Amino acid sequence: MPAPNLRFQATYDSAIHVHVPITEKLHALPTVKVKARRHYSEEAKAAWQSEKRGMHWADIYYDCDEETDDILDKGKDIPGFDEWLLERNPFIEGTPGWLASPGDRSDLRYKNRNIVWILNNMFYKTTNGDTTNTDTLNRSTIEPFPYFLNEAKSVYITENEEASRSFYFHPDLRNHVTIFVYTHNTPKRKMEKGTRYTYFQGYNKPSIFEMNNYGELPPWRISGAHFTGHPM
Repeated sequence: MPAPNLRFQATYDSAIHVHVPITEKLHALPTVKVKARRHYSEEAKAAWQSEKRGMHWADIYYDCDEETDDILDKGKDIPGFDEWLLERNPFIEGTPGWLASPGDRSDLRYKNRNIVWILNNMFYKTTNGDTTNTDTLNRSTIEPFPYFLNEAKSVYITENEEASRSFYFHPDLRNHVTIFVYTHNTPKRKMEKGTRYTYFQGYNKPSIFEMNNYGELPPWRISGAHFTGHPM
């Protein structure tokens, strides 16, 4: 069926649509009254911080809980997160100690390439490059970056440049690596001295229970001889 020939007439009310020059940096908005604030549940937070996004792009994966338990089992002290990462991955080079501070510039590089850090599925910072101004970001909405290894849950590293596009984009950002970091969202820096935390999965896929077929008779053994089936 052919499409009908419809006509629409647009109306413009100059009293409502007030032209504001683009050069104006200050815009006055009508006063609003907040009646209620939206509260996000722990389920919504967990869904947002799902590791599936980092897992989708990852070329390298580290289980930080397993790494922490292995270090503690050997009687060693828990290292700083960036110190551990430098030792764990030979492709990462730089000076440790500046990664956990959003406003400080870190010189960590991956295969001599800039790094985009994604913390719990939110852009955190770039390192060794003037591609962003960290002062313009609202740090109050971002979880604290892990200072020690046991504060992190997992790390995913990818060299695919498309991995960071949905989190952060800058026209000068080229040839970079994206590192996804996920944490436990717990204040582990305040835990008691001598306390050790070990994380376990809440549930696992049940194993298949295989039952023997008792409809078949087992072999008969008489005086060392071996028979199959019914004895004659």
